[in-house]
Amino acid sequence: MNTFSGLTAKRDWLDPWFASGVELFHAFTREGVPLSLSLRWERHERGSIVLDPETADDFRPLRAVDEGELRAVGIETSWTA
Repeated sequence: MNTFSGLTAKRDWLDPWFASGVELFHAFTREGVPLSLSLRWERHERGSIVLDPETADDFRPLRAVDEGELRAVGIETSWTA
């Protein structure tokens, strides 16, 4: 779909960045309520631009990408009314 959009509408939804990481989670039920706890760590890095820098913006502008780490804790539940 992205290739078709790039050819016809000159739009591209891919940004030049990479993420790698790990997520740990545990699902359980407490007092009849389903719960899920998660811990996540990701490392975000810029990708290298393979187009000529002077003509890359002719196709679409490239957004700046902040490199760094993402650390997150999550809790999730669901129920029916």
